[in-house]
Amino acid sequence: MKKLLASGTVLTGVLIAWGCGKAEPPVQPTGAPKTPVQSTGREHLRSAPGDTETPKVETTATTNEAPKPAEAVKIPVLPHTISDAEVGKKAVCPVMGTEVTVTKNTLSAEYKGKVYYFCCGDCPGPFKANPEKYAK
Repeated sequence: MKKLLASGTVLTGVLIAWGCGKAEPPVQPTGAPKTPVQSTGREHLRSAPGDTETPKVETTATTNEAPKPAEAVKIPVLPHTISDAEVGKKAVCPVMGTEVTVTKNTLSAEYKGKVYYFCCGDCPGPFKANPEKYAK
């Protein structure tokens, strides 16, 4: 039983080596006549002597999706502090369209370098959510 198990282990090792293409072909002695070798069509699968890497197959995934355009950079709405020079200035609320007389307590924001003044506390939210809609 032990001999059978040992023989099976050796045979398995030989088959694995042969199947991996790592087994070297037998070397013919010099001076012996060369016999023609019949092609099996699988020679490209054999590793070159000393080659330890397995062949790598590279694939390229293709999709039918068009490239996505770069997303537009969103310009932030910045907070603005009312200066003494602005107090008393007349402005129009960009959201409601009502006239505003600027005071130290007037809500305001800066967008693209321009200051916008709001008539009430409900107007800054919609302006910040979509400044392009209200900025003129």
